[in-house]
This record gives sequence, structure tokens and C-alpha cells, in this order.
Amino acid sequence: MNKNPILATMVGGLLAPLLIFNLGLLQPLPGLVAATLAFLGFVLFVRALPQAPAVDGRLLLGCLTLGLVLCVLAGNGGFFYAADDWVVRDALLRDLVNQPWPVTYRAGDLELVLRAPLGMYLVPAMVGKLLGLRASELALLIQNSALIGGVLYFVGKDFSKKWIAIAIFIAFSGVD
Repeated sequence: MNKNPILATMVGGLLAPLLIFNLGLLQPLPGLVAATLAFLGFVLFVRALPQAPAVDGRLLLGCLTLGLVLCVLAGNGGFFYAADDWVVRDALLRDLVNQPWPVTYRAGDLELVLRAPLGMYLVPAMVGKLLGLRASELALLIQNSALIGGVLYFVGKDFSKKWIAIAIFIAFSGVD
């Protein structure tokens, strides 16, 4: 049994895009070697984790819910008004879902390769390749909500006034 399941899950969620990148965008042999080394590093990391106190289920559920609310209100998922930066994010996700990897563009006689910070989009793009663009948008929402909820949990778990600590963290973290 894992000694620190929330931290291990969060780090695993952050590792998943790296594995997809290594296996889906690199040459097969270097990609397989890099993915294997990354996975072995993750296993060693999880084994070295200290024993965590029992998970506060109510706090975790509250933080995950709050993470979802914050993401939806910020425009993730397309349910409400989205700031202009979501135009670029949605286009990037659409291209990763609808085009073969690596994504390329034509500019006159040139063929250009998509260069962007892809990590946040690779897992939702894989979901989209299997289930369609709307599923990828929802996967992005779930992924971001879970990561933010996990961060909020770790911010609040060690304070006696957990929700005050979380509120202060949110207040100083910016609108997005």
C-alpha cells in the first residue's frame, strides 16, 4: 500500500504527459528508454515517500470541489465566458486531437512543427483522440481541477484553520 497516496497520485498525474511525450513524439527507441527511466524514477520516488498522516476525506473532497469550481469559473471546459487566452489553449488542444503527432503546419513552402508547452494538453489530447474533442475538453477540466484541488489540499492540511489558509492562498494566486 502506498504511504502517501495523494502525493503519489499528483506526481503520477504530472508524469503522465512526459510518458505520452516520450512514447508518442520521440523516436521509438529513445522514447522507450526515456519513458522507462522516467517510470523507474517514479517508482523509486513513491517507495521513498514518508508515511503520510491519514487522509482528511472531507478536506480532500472540499478541495477537489473547490478546484473544479475555480477551473469552471476561469473558463476551463467552456461552460462560462472564457478569457482570450482560452482561444489559444482550445486551438492547441483541438490541433493535438485532430492532427497526427507531431503536429505540423504549412507556411508557404515551409513545414513547421508545433512548438508550445504541451504538458498540460497531452493526456486530454489522448482522451480526445479516443473519444472526441468535447471529451478532451472535459478531460482537461478534470485534470486541472484535480491538480488544483490537490494543491489546495496540501496548502490547508497542516493548518488548524484549513479553509482560512486555503482562502489566503487563492486570494494571492491571481484570477486564473
